[in-house]
Amino acid sequence: MIEIAVNMRVPVINTEFSGDPNQQEICNGMFYKSMEELLPMIEREGLRVEIQSHP
Repeated sequence: MIEIAVNMRVPVINTEFSGDPNQQEICNGMFYKSMEELLPMIEREGLRVEIQSHP
């Protein structure tokens, strides 16, 4: 998705943040693990990511 956005010169990516409310610790851990991998690419490409919560 990041590569496509860069190729199309899209400056902002929108996404939803959701998870299982019964497994908050696991979901939080998975989110942080994903961000550790994605943030360097997002920052390198100069993208803005807007994360919206989803019930």
